[in-house]
Amino acid sequence: MRTLLAVLCVLLFGVVAVTASGSSAEVASPAPAPRYTPMPLVPTIAPDVGERSARSYVRLWGTFALPIEGGATPSDPDLLPGAPRDYRGGIHEGIDFPAPNGTPVLAAASGTVARVDVSFLDWTREQQEIALYEALTLGYTPAATLDRIRGRQVWIDQGKGVITRYAHLSAVEPLIVGEK
Repeated sequence: MRTLLAVLCVLLFGVVAVTASGSSAEVASPAPAPRYTPMPLVPTIAPDVGERSARSYVRLWGTFALPIEGGATPSDPDLLPGAPRDYRGGIHEGIDFPAPNGTPVLAAASGTVARVDVSFLDWTREQQEIALYEALTLGYTPAATLDRIRGRQVWIDQGKGVITRYAHLSAVEPLIVGEK
């Protein structure tokens, strides 16, 4: 069975800021403009690169199925690429498909297994707090921290430089890197 994984779940973190003021006459400044540009979910048209290149562009993207049977593309902007992740000084890179724990997750397209995390151990609360503090201090999320945030993962290489990543999984079926 080609069922890959369990569930894409959103990691939820809360950030609360409290500012003490010595004077009630101080006025709070307006909220800053977002530090990100929302990315489109999928390309709507091929870039203007000529007819031949446009055909290649379509072949590159191909057709991808939703990874949750009967699922739909989320409409909540926090679940889509480009959503701010202020708790770690970054942006969201993927699409989260909320589903009950244990929901089968399928490959969006055929390909070759490039990574399988079968023995992922979640970090402790202290490790998490240290990593997120470091990310905020740096102003970006280091790759190793992103990898831990994503949790248990499976990556599928579709070729032509396209890799789909399935993250925040509760479990994975036995898969072998290199398996098609």
